[in-house]
Amino acid sequence: MKRISAIIATGLLVAGLAACGSSNGGSGASNSGSTTGSSDSKGPIKLMVIGDFQSSILSLPQIQIGAEAAAKEINAAGGVNGHKIDMLSCNSQANVNVAASCASQAVADHVSAVVSMLTLQGTGVWPGLQAAGIPVIGTEAVLPEDANNALSYAIESTPILQIGQVLSMPGWQQCKRPGVLGLSDNPLALEDAQKIVQLYKDQTPSVTAKMVNVTTTTTDLQPAVSALLQGGTDCVFPLLTPTGDLSVIQAVGTSGQKVKMGVVSADAPLANLVQIGAAAQGVYVDTLFQEPGTSAAASTFVSEMKSVDPSIVIDAVGEASYVGVYMFAEGTKSLSNFSPSNVVKAMNSAGVITVPLYGPVGPFTANSGLPTLTRVFGYSVYSYEFKGKTLVPSYTSASQEPLNIRSAFSQLFG
Repeated sequence: MKRISAIIATGLLVAGLAACGSSNGGSGASNSGSTTGSSDSKGPIKLMVIGDFQSSILSLPQIQIGAEAAAKEINAAGGVNGHKIDMLSCNSQANVNVAASCASQAVADHVSAVVSMLTLQGTGVWPGLQAAGIPVIGTEAVLPEDANNALSYAIESTPILQIGQVLSMPGWQQCKRPGVLGLSDNPLALEDAQKIVQLYKDQTPSVTAKMVNVTTTTTDLQPAVSALLQGGTDCVFPLLTPTGDLSVIQAVGTSGQKVKMGVVSADAPLANLVQIGAAAQGVYVDTLFQEPGTSAAASTFVSEMKSVDPSIVIDAVGEASYVGVYMFAEGTKSLSNFSPSNVVKAMNSAGVITVPLYGPVGPFTANSGLPTLTRVFGYSVYSYEFKGKTLVPSYTSASQEPLNIRSAFSQLFG
């Protein structure tokens, strides 16, 4: 999940059509008679999830299913301060005009908030939501608007993941000849690669990291990998597309050279690592979420996802959407009136909150302190190592997991 717009879009191609719709998150609530913001009843809270569920460019139905799964689970536990969630949905179809219509629909439906938004066309969504004062909670920061709009409460940002793939890898400071693979035709991904080089340069003593660049259309990565490994490279960090990162894992793993490797988990899902097999053994992956199935991930995320859609893909995209709804529930749990303005006030005063599958996030101050990511408040990453056919936590001490990388990240990007 590079700077998500460039990487997810490059790595996934699925076609389809869908329209704005409504789901009750398993609560059985009806849209008729909804009294969003009512202070004298326990009427349902209208939320809307907006995302590229299906399109010719990007299709991620797990965005919708993740939000519905969280709403179903929250409703079964009594809702938010006794109010059930009525989860509406709108497929932005990776189309700026459709995205704008999703925002219009959210305004017309009087939603309290948009949750778990992941679309390549956020520029179409934000003007309508901004005018209505509707916050977006659990945003996946794809575009500058997502990471900087005053009404955005972002759940993740790709630069944090990409820098985190280094900082979360055990022993990264011991790498004497690190190598980075970047994308020369993607300025944002290229910047992150350059930041990793800078990270090593700033060590004491200074370490020179080799950087080899390819393009998003490069199909044969073997020459680049060979160039990267020359001279005894001991650590490798690919910042390519998901397909590219998997190819690098295969190439490095079969090179015969002893190399540690850190990758972003969304680019190297467990199922793909299992397919690669022996060549992927020992690869470290970083993620903002606890991996489903690990002992630390006590939530019922997987079962709730399957209860909504038995065929749905279980991955970090679904996790992010699920977590976004929980961010809303935790941040507004003291409210009785869920008007958008009240939701904003509650989120801004919520302090640090903890939600299933995710580390601490917040406090949601007006400015995170980072000039290009002013509305990104989560800097905790989890690290796993691929062993056998599973991912195991890289760190066993509760004080180390998750790892907060804000200090190092701020020095690079501040």
